[in-house]
Amino acid sequence: MTKNNAVAATETTAKKTRTPLDKKAKLIQLANQRVPRAIRALDLIGALGKYQPSDEQVDRIHSFLDQALVQTRNKLMAGQQSAPDKFSL
Repeated sequence: MTKNNAVAATETTAKKTRTPLDKKAKLIQLANQRVPRAIRALDLIGALGKYQPSDEQVDRIHSFLDQALVQTRNKLMAGQQSAPDKFSL
């Protein structure tokens, strides 16, 4: 077994035996990384206003973001994984 395989095997084993405390710490770590990125992405979407989108385009973007936020909240509450829908104007 190579060193990389040994490390991968150890990490896989470690993932299977995480305690609830380990999972909470990992949640905090990942949330602290991902939420600010999501906010920055939303700021960039808001900046699209300078391109004078039509009311229909704004409504479609807003509707899609609302739907994605509801799905995200539901996944957080239920602990599920699902593939996000694809967006296109």
